[in-house]
Order: sequence, then structure tokens, then C-alpha cells
Amino acid sequence: MGVDFRSKNSGMRRLASTIGRFAIIRSRLTLGLLVLATVALAPFAATIHYDDDVLQFLPQGDPEVVRFQEMGKRFGGLSIAIVGVEAPTGDLFTLERLRLIRNLTQAIGKIEGITHTTSITELRDIAEEAAGDGEAMTIVSDLVGKLPENSSEQQSQEAMAQLKARVLSRDHITGSLISPNGDATILLCHIAPGHAVKPIADTIRATTQKMSNEHETGLRFHFGGAPFIGSFVADGARADILRLSPYVCLAIVIIVLASVRSLWGTVIALGSVLMGIIWVIGMMNLIGQSLTLVSSSLPVLLVALGSAYSIHLLVRILAHLDSGVADRQTAVELALDGVGPPVLLAGITTALGFLSFWVMDISPMRDFGLAMAVGTLMIVLLTLWVVPSACILLPLRSQKEERSPHGAVRLLRAVPEWVIQRPRHATVIGVAIVAISAFYAARVDTHMETRRFFESDSEPVLAEDFLEKRLGGSLFLQVEVTGDIRSPLVLRQIHKLSAMISAQNGVTDVQSISTVMTLASKALTGEKRLPASPQTTAALSRLVEEDPNIRLLVDAEWKHALLQVRLGGFDTKKASALASTLARQTSRLSGDIVAVPRETMTDSQLATEQENAAEMLGWLLSAAGYGIASKESITSLLNAKAVMADPNAMATAVLAQLNRDLVEDELVYINEDADLTKLSETASKLLVEDKLKSETLLPLLSAIATEEEKENVDGLRKAADFIAKNLNSIQQNNIVQAQTAILTQLLGNSPQPVVQEQVLAVLAELRDPYAVLPRSAAGDTDAKDIRSVHSVIGGYPMIYVGMNQSVQRNQAFSLVVSFFLIVAALAWFFQSILLALVASVPAGITLLIVFAIMGALNIPMDVGTSMISSIALGTGIDYAVHLLWRHGVHVGADADAALSESLSATGWGIVVNALEVAAGFGIMMLGTIVPMRNFGLLTATAMVVSAVVTIAILLPLVRAVAGVVLRRHSGFAKTAQERIQP
Repeated sequence: MGVDFRSKNSGMRRLASTIGRFAIIRSRLTLGLLVLATVALAPFAATIHYDDDVLQFLPQGDPEVVRFQEMGKRFGGLSIAIVGVEAPTGDLFTLERLRLIRNLTQAIGKIEGITHTTSITELRDIAEEAAGDGEAMTIVSDLVGKLPENSSEQQSQEAMAQLKARVLSRDHITGSLISPNGDATILLCHIAPGHAVKPIADTIRATTQKMSNEHETGLRFHFGGAPFIGSFVADGARADILRLSPYVCLAIVIIVLASVRSLWGTVIALGSVLMGIIWVIGMMNLIGQSLTLVSSSLPVLLVALGSAYSIHLLVRILAHLDSGVADRQTAVELALDGVGPPVLLAGITTALGFLSFWVMDISPMRDFGLAMAVGTLMIVLLTLWVVPSACILLPLRSQKEERSPHGAVRLLRAVPEWVIQRPRHATVIGVAIVAISAFYAARVDTHMETRRFFESDSEPVLAEDFLEKRLGGSLFLQVEVTGDIRSPLVLRQIHKLSAMISAQNGVTDVQSISTVMTLASKALTGEKRLPASPQTTAALSRLVEEDPNIRLLVDAEWKHALLQVRLGGFDTKKASALASTLARQTSRLSGDIVAVPRETMTDSQLATEQENAAEMLGWLLSAAGYGIASKESITSLLNAKAVMADPNAMATAVLAQLNRDLVEDELVYINEDADLTKLSETASKLLVEDKLKSETLLPLLSAIATEEEKENVDGLRKAADFIAKNLNSIQQNNIVQAQTAILTQLLGNSPQPVVQEQVLAVLAELRDPYAVLPRSAAGDTDAKDIRSVHSVIGGYPMIYVGMNQSVQRNQAFSLVVSFFLIVAALAWFFQSILLALVASVPAGITLLIVFAIMGALNIPMDVGTSMISSIALGTGIDYAVHLLWRHGVHVGADADAALSESLSATGWGIVVNALEVAAGFGIMMLGTIVPMRNFGLLTATAMVVSAVVTIAILLPLVRAVAGVVLRRHSGFAKTAQERIQP
């Protein structure tokens, strides 16, 4: 007793027959029209455009994309291509080499789509120089300046030595823009938003190589950063495809030829797939579609999925010819009647699976799903047209011996028979495989390290090594700060953000407007720290505006500032973890901040200020490589005043200053018998107690002033104010000396000058007229100023992380939807939900095993590997449909005969398709791009696993549920049994 599906589904059989009938009757016309259409579409298929923009793969309106685009518009683009310049011998400071760097920088800057180029030859410098009258003045000039046109060798060497010393003395660029010994540098090329990144990266590369060849300077160039990485991946993948395609095609041809043992049969089977690919790609170009990072795999998927249809039909045609059917047309008709319905069903279910992509919120994925659905149906139609017409026209010959190896067919039957005979053993093995696969599948990650895309000695890896070891890496993260950027309060908060970010593992450099303003302050005020005065910061902002590169760090209205954060390596997992840390910290450092006058501060506010300063010092020391300082050590720095102390030790310096101010400069006319020694002792005590103010000094000066001077109250008050500042500077210098001594002791050796400057600048802020505190710590105190600061994180690392997470999330959602669609289609076709679920099991297990291999081999889930699930699902369903259609549902004695017959008729077609695709894509494992290797490995694995699982368990599962199916469908079974064909 049983059900033979070949006697049912008359509608599907009529449809398959109707489609193929025209090709049988009008074979010449059909094949001729199809070939002409293919020739017409071939040029369009060959010239289709590639769109490599990764931003498309985030959901429409995604905050990361919106933020990335808005930040890019404000600051001239966040996509940064890096050209590394290395001097293998000597250093960069020769006329010829600097000229090449300058000319190259200017040439790249003229490329369409480039907004800014930064290099050592184009940097502006803020410095203090002596004017003609001897007064110091602050000027903004070029760091390198004009290079001499012609000079003697000695003059050139002297000029280059001076220039080298000047450039390397700028600690804000040493180690990030130029190496400490001056033998390596980088050019930063900012790409405008909205421009295709790869063409610009290719143009930068071509321009660099052209100018390098024209000028023999001995310099070596490296290309890094996200734009070049993307270009390397795209070019490498396409080069691999072009290089390996002949071998892939040869492997597929050999496998098919060896399997079907017919040259013309091989041409027919593969020709129909090739025609289908040309039709799909050509039509995409005709309607204005481009190939994206996902849809560029469309030809590969069509080969993997589409070749099964033609091979199944071809194998049945050849089988009929070999069985004695002399007329090729009759053989085609019989094969079409037997195989056409499952081919149609397999195509429809696969198309439904791809149509499930329409539930995604990623536009390119939806377009890809539609293209694959249409392409799959198109290949099915071409199979039903091309294969019948070509088999009638071309000289196919029958063979007496079986085309499939006898031992292979026997093995195909032996595997499911063993499963049926030993169900317990098979169940234990199956459960173990599923459990192990589930364990490893759970380890699949979405993150990627770009270094793993390439071989260890490849150009991009060598470039990344150079950039990371010599100049801090090539991956940038951005933090945007919104507020009144000119305000000292906001600038100090930006400075704190920079320090916090610099202290994080993996961060190699941070550039911000606070750094530029600090350098300008050093030139303008003599202090290398952010001023407390709004008037001074406003003046500094006007000064730095003379540098056009300032637009990379602050917008024209000074409402938004950008922190450029450089990371070592190109690992999105680390970047994601860092971004999470920064998000927490930046959130804590955002909000309202206030300026509280120091004389009104409470003990609680003083404690908060000290805690903030201690945190800042910890970040600075950690970023400088000194590790995390202890709380006690930092407290000793903050309380350095407490160790200052002997008034007698200070009296000498105070007396000297009083003599300069009162005796030499006569700021106050004093009595001839005035005792300056006594005044110096009193003033020293006030200094130690931090009580020397203009108000406390005024009565002391009045006591020794002449009567005439006393009458000039305003003049005496101004003099007291000036002298008090001079005397306080003595105390401040002593405190700085004490702090420097403690810092030296803390760090165990002489601290780096840069670190010392940074630490002393933080400590100096504790002596400013007001303290900068969070609004929550200020309480109800009357604040001198209140400002709001808000920050967000963006950049390419966030885009990559968001893209992979989005692809994974959408892929999971799509798989769920496709499962229900496919099960529904199978249930309609086989008229049984239970059979539909059984037919889906091989595809599910194949998916699980493929994901397990990804987890075991640490292959991340990205845009490319996510397509493997489509292959596993499509082939699993295809093989199951063909085998179940041929086998039917049987119990008793009929079951053994049905198993043997169905595997003999269909099993070999499944094996042929799996082997030819697996062999072809297995060759892609020889590619130079690791994702290409992974794709080849996983595709080959999916094909083989899908075939093995389907053959091993589908028919035993069908036999296990056969009784239930037949009981529920007794009427159907009876009717079918009456019409079973022999």
C-alpha cells in the first residue's frame, strides 16, 4: 500500500508539460530564440555596475547611518584613505622627498570627491616669534614652509636638519602623523559623503604610483584605511574569480561529463544555467539595478541552485534513452512528465525562500531576494525550454552500460537501509551530530578582523602592519561633541573626553579641537593649557581659524566638534567593545556643566573637583603608558601645597621681587625707612596660607608708602593688584616644582616632557578663579557660567558592526518566514503538512551543520557568508522534493522497492549536482581573499552535506511517518494506488 505522487498533482504536471511542450514541438525555433536573446543580453550582463557602498546594508533611517552622514557633511567626510610613506634608507627630510610628498598631497587634493588632504608639508604651525621691536608675537605659518628651489648640498643639508628638528619637536604630530625618527609619515585623504569610495581609492593609488615612478626618491608607499581595505577586498575577490573561474568551470565540466558520460549532455546541462545567469544579470542592468556586496554572489548562487534543475531533467532523459526508448522526443516527453513537476516545485519553493527577504528592512537585501526569486524561476523556465529542445536537436546517444557507477548506486541504497534497520543507532548518531552542531553554531559571531581577509604577506596586511607599528593604525572612530565649542567649559570637557578616550586599550591617537587650542594658548599666553577666560578662548578660536584643516575638527559655527580617534588594527569586535565603553563614559561626561567661583565653593564641591582631577590624571598617565596610578599617589599631587611650607625659605625670593617692583620699577613710592625685609616675611606667610590677595597686600603697601602715594588711592590699588600677582607667581612656581618632584617620584624616572606638561596643566586648573563641575554637583550655588555638552559616537567601525548585526538579524527573520512559506508550498504539493515538515528536515540539518563549521573555524557571519543559508535551504529542499516525489509514501513490501527505485532514478542526479558544484566551489578555496575561500568552503560543504543528509535520512523519516500519512489520507491513498504507474 502506498502513494505515488507521480500519479497526483495533475495541475503541476499539466503546467510542466505545457511549458516544455512548445520546446518539444518547436525545438529549433525555441532554441534559436533563446540563443539570440542570450547573445543580446550578454553585453548588458558583462557591463553591469558594482555598488560597494556598505551604508546600504543598514536599515533605512538607521541612527548610525544618519549620524554618519550628518557628521560627514559637517566635517568633510568620515571616510579616510591613508597613504603611508616610508623611507627604507635615511629619512624623509631631503628636498626631493619632501617635494614629492607635497606634490602628491596637492595632487590627491584635486581628485574629485576629496575634501581635505593632510600631510606634514601642508600643516599650519602656531608659534611665538620676536618682532622687530623685540616684543613677542604669535603667528600662524606653514610648518614646513617653502622649500628651496636650488641650493648647495651643504645648505640643503643644514636646512633639512633644521626643518627636521622643528617638525619632530611638535609632539602633537610625532607618532601619529610622522614617526619619531622622521623616516615614515602618512597622508590623510578625506572622502566626501555621497561619493563612491572605491573609485576614489583607486584614483589615489594610481596617482601615487604614477608620481612615485616619475620621481626616483627611494620612498615606499602603503595604502590603508577603510576605503583601501574595501578596494583590496573587491579587487582581490574579482581577481580570484577571474583567475579561478576557468578551473571552476573545468572541474564542473569534468564532474558532469564523468557522471552523465555524454559530451552533448554536459553542454546542455551547463549551457542552460549559463544562459539563465546571463538573462538575470543582463535584465538587472537593463532596469538600472547594480550588483551590491550581496547580489554580486547572485551568479554563484544560480550555479549552485540552478544546475540541479537541468541535471535532474537530463539524467532522466538519458535514463530513458538507455532503457531502450529509441525516439529522443519520446524520451524527453517521458522525462518531462516525470521530473517536470518536482523541478517546478523546487523552483517555486526556492523562489519563495528568497521572496522572504522582503520582510527585511535592508533595501539591497530585498532587491537581492527579488532578483534571486525571479532568477530561480527564470532558470526553471529555461531548463524546461532549453534542455528538451537541445536534447531533441543534439545527437544524444544511448548507452548499454549504466551511466552511474554500480557501486555508487548500491552505496546510495545501503545508507538509508542501514538507518531503517538500525533506528536506535541512527538516532543516537543523529542526536549527537545535531547537539555538537548546535554547540558550535551558537559560537558564530558577526564581528570581523580585516587582517583575516588577507594572507599574512599580502599588500594590505603589510600596509596595516606598517601603519599600526609606526604611526598608530588605520581605523578611525569619531566622537561628535555638540555645544558652544568656544566656551572654556566646553573645551575643557572635550579635553577630558580626549584624555578618557586616549586611556582606552586599542586607542593610539586622539585629535581634537582642544589639542589645537592648547597649542595656540602656548604660543599666545605662554601656558600650554586651555585658558579659563572666555575672551582668551575667543581670541584663540580666531587665531586657529587661519588653518583650513581646522574644519576637520570643528564646524564653521563652532557648534559641533569632532574627535578623531585612531585605533590599532581593524577588528570590528574590539571596535564595538570600545564603542560601548566610550558610549558609557561619554554619556557620563555629557550634560550641563557649570563654572563655580572658587571663593564660594563648598567642601563637597571641592571634593568633587579633586575627584574629577584625579580621574583626569589617571587617564593621562595611563595613556602615556605609565599604568594606572594609585589613588594615594594622585592625591599627593593634588595636595602638593601641603608640602610647601617654610616661610623663611620663600622670603628671599619675595624680597627680591619686592625690590624689583618697589625699588627698581617704583610701582609705589615708599618711605626711605621702609622695611622691605619685614614686608617680605609677612607676604611670605600670606602666600603659604594662600591668603595673599590684592586686598590683603594693599594695607601693607599703604603702611610704607609716601603720603602723596597714599592720596592716589586708585593708583595704589592697581599697584597692589599687580604686585600681588607677581608674588603669587612665586608660590605657584614653588608648587609646580613640588608637583614635578612628586610626579618624578611617582613615575619612577624623569617623566616625558609632554606628560609633565599635561599633568601640570590639570593641576593648574585647580588654581583657576572658578571650578568646572557637573550641574548635579554644583547644587544651588550661583554659577558664573552654565553650558550644555552632548556627544555621540560614529564612524566606519560602527557602520560595519551595525551592518553585520543587521544582516544577521534580518537573515534570522527571513529564515523563519521562508520556512513557513516553503512548508506551506510543500504541504500543498504533497497534500500533507507532516510530509512537508519531513521534507524540510534535511535543509534544517544542513543549515545547522554549515553554521557549526562556521563556529568551529571561527568564520564570522557577514554579508557574504549569510548567503550560505540560502544555498543550504535551496539545495536541501530541491533534493528532498525530487527524492520524495519519486519515492512517494509506502508501507509494507512496497516500501523497499520504492526506496531502491527512487534512489536508482533520482539519487544519482542528486550526487552529480552536489559533486559538480562542490568541486567547482572547492577550487575557490585556492583564492587569495579569505572570504572567497570561506565562501568556497561553505558552499562545497553545504552541497555535500545537503546531498548526504537527504539521501541518508529523508526516506527513513518518510517510512517512519508513512502509517500516519496513509491513515489521514486514506481516500487519497486509495485513489492514488489505483493510478500508480509502473
